Parts: sequence; structure tokens; C-alpha cells
Amino acid sequence: MIGYKTIILLFIPIILSAPGCVKTEIKQEMVLKPIPMKEKELLIRTISSESSECYLDAWRVAQVIRNRCKFHNKTVHEIIYQKGQFSGINTRLWNLNLNSVQAQRIANIVDSVWNNITPDSLLLSDSTLFFCNPKLVKQKTLNWFNKMELDKVSENNHHYYKIK
Repeated sequence: MIGYKTIILLFIPIILSAPGCVKTEIKQEMVLKPIPMKEKELLIRTISSESSECYLDAWRVAQVIRNRCKFHNKTVHEIIYQKGQFSGINTRLWNLNLNSVQAQRIANIVDSVWNNITPDSLLLSDSTLFFCNPKLVKQKTLNWFNKMELDKVSENNHHYYKIK
């Protein structure tokens, strides 16, 4: 299966201190390929079930999944179905009608996040790979999360963690 990472080479001119001297530096930047429809449907269902129907958390959950795809060079399907990662897939919210208004809103969020268009107030670090609601997880799991750096706490009490 094709991974989601591609490498774009950017040529950035750097002016050196010597007059008339310009050096070209090559910088690698990872970007995501367009998302196949089946994977987008998985994303919509996962975001709906994990964000507790909170619009602001939907933006953040989408970013976490995107970050994991980029960090691990895996597909959405591989990320979502990793054992023990997204408990929402086992809830009633997973069965979202993909023609509903809510699904369309989430689809728009997915398109924006996948194209790196996220409102500053909702932006997470690229190293933010995990989230949980501390009130809903076991103490052992919470201890594991607390070893990471907290990036943001949402209005809905989701805690977003980045790797150190």
C-alpha cells in the first residue's frame, strides 16, 4: 500500500556574508498525499466517535491522526486500527450517517487539516500524537500519558500530548 509520506525538496537561497555569494540549501519537508475516499470515511467516523461530538475537539483529533500518519509513515487505516488506540470505534458514535450535516462538517475539517489549514487557536504541535480524557482512562494509562508533555487541554477535557 502506498504510504502517506512524500518528500518535497525546497530550494532556499541563503545569503552569505560575502558580497554576491548565494548558497542554495535543500530542505526536506514531509507532506501527506490526498486521502482516498475509504480512508476519509474511516477518519470521519473516528473523529466523530473520539471527539464526543465537540466541533473544536474534532479539529484536534484530526490533527493527531494526521500527525501519526506522518510520524509513522502509515495509512489512516493502519493508524486507526492499531490495537488499543481509538476506543471510539466500539461506540454508537462510530455508526455516523456519512450523509449527515455532522459528517459533512467533519469532512470539511479533514480536508482542511490534511491541507495544513487549521485555525491558530486549534493548532497542535506536529509532535502531538496522543490524547485522552483523564476522567475516562485507567490510572495505569493515565500514568503513561503523564510521562509525555501536555500540549493542550480542550474545553471538553481532552488532554493532547506530544512526544518529547
